[in-house]
Amino acid sequence: MQDRKKVLKTKDVPARKIPHWPQLAIKSIYPQVVERFPDILFYLPELEGKQEDRYPDRDFFYRVVNALHPEMVDNLINEAATVRMPKGQNLQEE
Repeated sequence: MQDRKKVLKTKDVPARKIPHWPQLAIKSIYPQVVERFPDILFYLPELEGKQEDRYPDRDFFYRVVNALHPEMVDNLINEAATVRMPKGQNLQEE
């Protein structure tokens, strides 16, 4: 490791179950997280030279984000739940 990447100890990376909702897909969330928190790139694999649709493993990505910025994960889940909730209520009413 040529001082380009940083590491987190397993004990510092809390496990958290993230819902498998389309709103939380890595393809749409990754650019937002990297733009808002560029420091996270020190912990994620490089994407340069790879296919654009190839992102880090979903569980790994969310564990790293949750370890460094847990409030971001909370916000993402809450926003996704808010988007999904009206659809569920409308289906019940119909």
